[in-house]
Amino acid sequence: MLHAAPPHWRARRRAARPPGCPPRTCVGIVRDSREKPQKFAHIRPPAARPYPGARVRPVRIVGGSLGGRVLRAPAGAATRPTSEKVREAVFGILQNRGDQVAGHVLDLFAGSGAVGIEALSRGAKHATFVDSAKPALLATRGNLRELGVDDRATVHASDAIAFVKRPLADGAPPWSLVFIDPPYASDLAVRAVQALPLASLTGDAVIVIEHDRRNAPPEALGSLVRTDERRYGDTLISFYEVPT
Repeated sequence: MLHAAPPHWRARRRAARPPGCPPRTCVGIVRDSREKPQKFAHIRPPAARPYPGARVRPVRIVGGSLGGRVLRAPAGAATRPTSEKVREAVFGILQNRGDQVAGHVLDLFAGSGAVGIEALSRGAKHATFVDSAKPALLATRGNLRELGVDDRATVHASDAIAFVKRPLADGAPPWSLVFIDPPYASDLAVRAVQALPLASLTGDAVIVIEHDRRNAPPEALGSLVRTDERRYGDTLISFYEVPT
């Protein structure tokens, strides 16, 4: 024969956790059998942390006069800096092609500014950095200042597509090298290239787009055609030029 639990035991039992409430975040206790159950108090879970053993890898300049120097990365998880391996490979390809690196460089969706600063380290006359995110702008300006190359750089807080649509200022030299590294799951790279006037480019300019295999740009973008493509793990690099 089953017997009901004693009143004193029922009074002290822990109330059931409501549906959808994570373990150890909601607590409800019935203090007395004559009292109404307390409302369940929601305790905010701790902030997300990297998995055990995870490390935030520093962003370093690979080659040139600033090789080995460490850059600050933008705060938050919205920015994905171009890896050292990819930057080293891209600049090796470019320096074997011609002297585009030595000209004026445009770094769209600049993030930490690592690609444009890599170009400055390897002899670029000037680099223009464009990003709309405040953490990225703070990081880029800080990196340029700490490395002592802010006199050869301009940083613009702007939407990348709106920026490239604008004609160059009077007397401003055209860009010989354009880097475009937007969020992978977007069409921003294609839109940015299509909005870029040919008058803003030198005759032998190279446009470099970083993307993944699921969001590859087409073979031709306006008057530009893809002349090379390289793969580094999940990252793909497409090179575009004006056909001769």
